[in-house]
Amino acid sequence: MAGRAVTSPKSVAAVSLGSTNAPETDRVVQQAQQAIQDLQGQQRSAAVAMAALAPGRILVPWQRLTGSGTLTLAAGVCVLELWLQAGGGGGGGAGGGANLAAGAGGGSGVELHIVIGTPGVPLGVSSIAYSAPTTQAAGGTSAGGTGATGADAAVTVGATTYTAKGGTGGGGMTSTTLGNAAGGTGQTGSSSGSAVIDERSNTGDAAFVSSPVSYIGTGGSSAHGAGGGAFTGFGAGRDARGFGAGGGGASAAGTGFAGGLGAPAALYVQEFS
Repeated sequence: MAGRAVTSPKSVAAVSLGSTNAPETDRVVQQAQQAIQDLQGQQRSAAVAMAALAPGRILVPWQRLTGSGTLTLAAGVCVLELWLQAGGGGGGGAGGGANLAAGAGGGSGVELHIVIGTPGVPLGVSSIAYSAPTTQAAGGTSAGGTGATGADAAVTVGATTYTAKGGTGGGGMTSTTLGNAAGGTGQTGSSSGSAVIDERSNTGDAAFVSSPVSYIGTGGSSAHGAGGGAFTGFGAGRDARGFGAGGGGASAAGTGFAGGLGAPAALYVQEFS
């Protein structure tokens, strides 16, 4: 029997089975892989759906509102985040005459950061009413007048009204060899309470004259606007830009000039689930 090759029945069966069932095995593997991919896709879709319903999700991103009106809130809103920005004060005027004069900067309006509600618990309010006047506080007159006070801003949520007070105007100055004028400030009397988590405002720069030198006051800036800036030479105060900032002071020698305008009020709103 020497020289004969012997193959075991087990080896033959294994080769035969592998050869016969390979296509079927591949099909089963492909079906299993597809089933796994389908399941993973369903899990991802479910996770996205759960995230969409999760408390604290942003329903409506920041909106800026000016003027007066009513905002309809998104369905299912639970939390409101508000920045209520009052208007800035006007810059001080500088009176004409034989000597120098300089106006101070207006103060920025008070800004309130307000958060109302609890994530996941419906707020129970379908709309809010607001007042954010677009008028700009006038600068002090060219006779050395004080700038006007900025407009107050208000928002009503349910039965509660929140108010932010406008910035006061910068002081003016008549022609002099030695003098100063105080910068405007944010008024007191804005709303407070547990929902008001922050209140801020910036004072305008003071102005002074010590002949032959004069210093112009810049307006107080806000989180949403830049105060009227200083400049070289003589002329009218620079207007504030954006929202809530104070106007800049004027500078004069001979001819008087008015102060810069304060920036208007605004309300910023963001809605959460």
